[in-house]
Amino acid sequence: MTPQIVRKRGFRKNPIDFYCIVAEDEDKIAGILVYYFLPYTAQNIPAIYMKEIYVDENYRGQKIGEQLMKTLIKEAELNNCKQIKWTVAPWNEAGTKFCERLGAKDNNDWLNFELSL
Repeated sequence: MTPQIVRKRGFRKNPIDFYCIVAEDEDKIAGILVYYFLPYTAQNIPAIYMKEIYVDENYRGQKIGEQLMKTLIKEAELNNCKQIKWTVAPWNEAGTKFCERLGAKDNNDWLNFELSL
């Protein structure tokens, strides 16, 4: 994810491909969270899929990630979403610990598949 992609696909396209929550410190970006809506899920309720969450190394340990997630939770509630879904790479120990601190649970009910084109 680059600033150019965010500008082009998130802000200058209609309809936009995704939404982005930005944590700022004056003129610096401290962190970003990219998400999009899943209007229909297997449970027939809307959900949010969090695609990326990133906190700049200089801002880690300051609860920026938790603040971004709290903002996303409010957005989900405003849009009647009952779930926020995301994936974490198995090697990302810090990401896994972050998810656990939030109270998120590992969901093994589904298998991830992809089809490369």
